[in-house]
Amino acid sequence: MTPIGRKTLLSSTLGPRQVGRFSRAERSTKKLEKRDGFVNGLRGMPRLLLHAIAVFFTAAVLLATLPATAQVAPPPTNALPANQSPLGDLTSLTGDAKVWLQDLIKINTTNPPGNEQLAAKYILAVLQKEGIAAEELPVTAGRTSVVARLRSSAVADPSRALILVAHMDVVGVERAKWTVDPFAATVKDGYLYGRGAIDNKAMLAANLATFVALKRANARLNRDVIFLATDDEEQGGDASIKILIAKYWDKIAAGFALNEGGNVVLANGKVQYVAVQASEKVSVNVGVVAHGTSGHASMPTKDNPVVHLSAAIAKIGGYVAPVHFTAIVRRYVARLADAGLAVFLLIGVNPLRSAKSAAARCRPGSCARLANTTVA
Repeated sequence: MTPIGRKTLLSSTLGPRQVGRFSRAERSTKKLEKRDGFVNGLRGMPRLLLHAIAVFFTAAVLLATLPATAQVAPPPTNALPANQSPLGDLTSLTGDAKVWLQDLIKINTTNPPGNEQLAAKYILAVLQKEGIAAEELPVTAGRTSVVARLRSSAVADPSRALILVAHMDVVGVERAKWTVDPFAATVKDGYLYGRGAIDNKAMLAANLATFVALKRANARLNRDVIFLATDDEEQGGDASIKILIAKYWDKIAAGFALNEGGNVVLANGKVQYVAVQASEKVSVNVGVVAHGTSGHASMPTKDNPVVHLSAAIAKIGGYVAPVHFTAIVRRYVARLADAGLAVFLLIGVNPLRSAKSAAARCRPGSCARLANTTVA
């Protein structure tokens, strides 16, 4: 949860997502997550949705009930047991969320072209059934977003509002590589298979469930909570969050956002920890230009620019940046180490004790959290 403005909301929705979560490559190589986490879909989906709903609901309630001047939540006076949601039994809601997720996967929103309006209509129907006023926001032909708001007072205060954001579009499909129909939401051997099951319709369903939960519970809020389902995240084109901000900022302005990023990390069916992305790395593109004497292959020159450029690219490709801990990564690593969960860093060592070994042994994704990375 981070304070946001127009630029930050745009960045957190479209930017690289490497810090504070496991990368997609790690999910595919990590044995324990092959067994109990994300693969082609979601295994133990009801359990994962329950955890996700509980996390989003707890975060939403905490933030929506903090005093205006508070920076840290005060100790609860009537704390719930660790395994109990503020909402109570989530079984029924989890069942609803499972249906919503499967239905959303069955709606083909492959981008391009997107056609998110079909998913938007479905979400609108769910919200309307729950008695929640929602609005369809036209972006381009066939592409609309959905916004809904639970008000805390008659007069909105955008600087304090909390927005739950998830995108409706998905990346393309190579059907020959799928063993099931990617848009059938097939449940098989404890897994839900479908395009978008991970990115990002599971979060879309969890956000929807959280929003519905707040409504059903008649939660007392001291800030507005906004639900937003967006288009064109995968391409960032003429229907993306950039356009949505430019056209409808007055409807979605918020001081805080819960957006894509983070993971519920499981081992042997047990939640080890909930990773919440709280920061992002951004990329910087650098052009490399070499100058030299032009010539013929029969008369090679010592200042051949192609040779010099190739050597420069080779150096960039082989460069390993030193470990540098940002404040937030240092806290992340320290908390995992204190809890005996350093193995989940995919490094094999505690980088706070041995930064050099960590740099040498980390895998893609883990390295990005510990140091700058370069790709030639």
